Amino acid sequence: FSSLSQSQAVAALSTLVFSLLLFLAGASAPLLEGRARSLLMQLSAGAHLRLFAAGLLDQNSVLYFLGWILIGLTIAHRSILQQRGES
Repeated sequence: FSSLSQSQAVAALSTLVFSLLLFLAGASAPLLEGRARSLLMQLSAGAHLRLFAAGLLDQNSVLYFLGWILIGLTIAHRSILQQRGES
C-alpha cells in the first residue's frame, strides 16, 4: 500500500486493516454455510499460517502466500509506472 499513498501513516493503516480482514475472515466463516464458508476459509490467512506453524508445508498455503505477494508486487509496479507517467 505504500506505493499507492503519499503518506506513510495511511499506507501503514491500510496494510493493518487489510491484514486484519484476512485474519478475521476465518473467524466469521463458522457463522456461514456452503460456498461462502468455504470462500472465507480459503481467504483466511490464519488458516494457512496454522499449517506452517504446525510444520506442514502445504501446497495450497504456499500458493496462497505467493499469490498475495504477486498481487502486491503487480499493484506496486503499476502504481510506480503510473507515477512516472508511463503506462
